Amino acid sequence: MCGKTFILTDKVEFVPDEEMEKELWFNINASAFVYNKTLEYSIYRENLVKEFAIGNKFKVNRTYTQKIVKTLKKHYPFLEDADSTCLQASTDRLIKAYEGYYDHRTGAPRFKKRKKNPVTSITLRNNFYDTKEGNVGAIRWLSENELRVTKLGKITVKHRRHIKGQIKEATLKYENGRWYVCIVYELDENRQGEFSYGGLYVGIDVGITDF
Repeated sequence: MCGKTFILTDKVEFVPDEEMEKELWFNINASAFVYNKTLEYSIYRENLVKEFAIGNKFKVNRTYTQKIVKTLKKHYPFLEDADSTCLQASTDRLIKAYEGYYDHRTGAPRFKKRKKNPVTSITLRNNFYDTKEGNVGAIRWLSENELRVTKLGKITVKHRRHIKGQIKEATLKYENGRWYVCIVYELDENRQGEFSYGGLYVGIDVGITDF
């Protein structure tokens, strides 16, 4: 692997209790709401610049979306109860959509609609902080099959593979009537083989040059 790191994604099923499922859907809906509102404001501002020559030409980037999310939290207090990392991941997806639009690779970003294009997942970024036990991540394994997922709490997975890598993020998704968590690990070349394969699928993201 050219002496660097590689990314491995592990998808495992879990069964949330009623309270956790309610919390998951709240964050999913909050993320979709922020995505749509940020897109709405962006389109409005673009129209002001193009059609009325009001304001300056701009691009949708992280600085811009962070300001909008901050404003949205003031006007919609319920967003304070949502996980901040999933809101950021939501606006990051919009940024990528705009980048494709700016480069003429894709069409203009579209709104998320509950009927035609429902959002059924959230991505949580792993932030690390210092504790008495050392530097720990907001997303981390607590026991054999118990995973802590930021402020949402704990989930118990059905099948865990012991991957000795750093957790970068986790996507919780509702798919065909079941809940799954897709955990993204970062491993270095010295730890490539340090995970047990339990007969289920494992996705590995390998760079073209390294491959």
